[in-house]
Amino acid sequence: MINGDVMIAFPSATTVVLTVLAGMIGGFVRGYSGFGFGMAAMPILTMGLLPSIAVPTSLIMEVVISCAALPKARGHVQSSILGWLFFGTLIGTPIGLAVLVAVPVDIMRLTIAMLVALSVIVLWRQPVLARRAPGSPSLAVAGFVSGVLNGGAGMAAPPIVIVLLGSDAQPRVVRATVMAFVTISSMLGIALAAAKGLLTTDAIVPLLILVPCSVIGVLVGGAVFANTNHANYRAISLAILFSVSCIAMIGVSRNIFHSLF
Repeated sequence: MINGDVMIAFPSATTVVLTVLAGMIGGFVRGYSGFGFGMAAMPILTMGLLPSIAVPTSLIMEVVISCAALPKARGHVQSSILGWLFFGTLIGTPIGLAVLVAVPVDIMRLTIAMLVALSVIVLWRQPVLARRAPGSPSLAVAGFVSGVLNGGAGMAAPPIVIVLLGSDAQPRVVRATVMAFVTISSMLGIALAAAKGLLTTDAIVPLLILVPCSVIGVLVGGAVFANTNHANYRAISLAILFSVSCIAMIGVSRNIFHSLF
């Protein structure tokens, strides 16, 4: 591999195809459901890129997409919830990045795919944690877990979505607060990744591919949402995420099996 600190590394044709798919599918899920770019994109991205490159790349994309959508929703962001969430993620994100650097590549890829599948299962069951405003301890814990996932797997939303969907918060408040949190936590992850030397020129070409593909995916997803029956949108989004994670788990498991035998 070309040293990312010196030259731009041009990915293989397979990696380009996987990056295009990650951007399109991640963007579609985000445009269709309002969340899930990292959950949909990361299992595919890590099939073609090292997790240490894919995670910072996904974090940058989360910021780009969230900043485009957040201005319309910022009036519904609940700052009291956001503050405690950020407190937790401030502690959790460095731990996640440390895990990302320390764990072997294929094990990290398998872990990311399994975390996506587990998150989908929990979200599918629609847990009811408490039909009241979430308290400070639960918000801080959710922020911490989200931070670990943010730094280690490039996806901060699942714990926050679970906690807020299980509360009495209005859907527009949940959506806006999740978008704001993902934006802030992704910025934190990017800054810490840069401090650890994980942001290199190896991410330039994947980003150049991801940006237009993600934009197209978001637009298509939004158009499909606007022109179809909304009754099944949540189930369809989660089914896509689960399918992607299962495909990634099978592929990585085969790699690990062949390396052992």
